[in-house]
Amino acid sequence: MATEIRQKGTRKRVFDRFIKEAEKLPEVMPEFDEVLWSAMVESVTVKENGEMLFMLTCGTEVMDAK
Repeated sequence: MATEIRQKGTRKRVFDRFIKEAEKLPEVMPEFDEVLWSAMVESVTVKENGEMLFMLTCGTEVMDAK
C-alpha cells in the first residue's frame, strides 16, 4: 500500500511538471516534435480494427477510435 502511494505521488509530480512545460508550448505545433512525443507517450498499441491505445508516461490510457 505504501509503495502504491509513493508511485502515485511520483506519477503526479511527473504529470504536474509535464503540464507546466506543455502550457509553455504554442497552441498548435507547426511540426512533429520527437522530444515532446517521447516525453508524453510511453507506448502505442494498434488493434486489428485500427483503434490505437496510447499509454502516456503519466499512466493515463487514451483510446483513439478510427
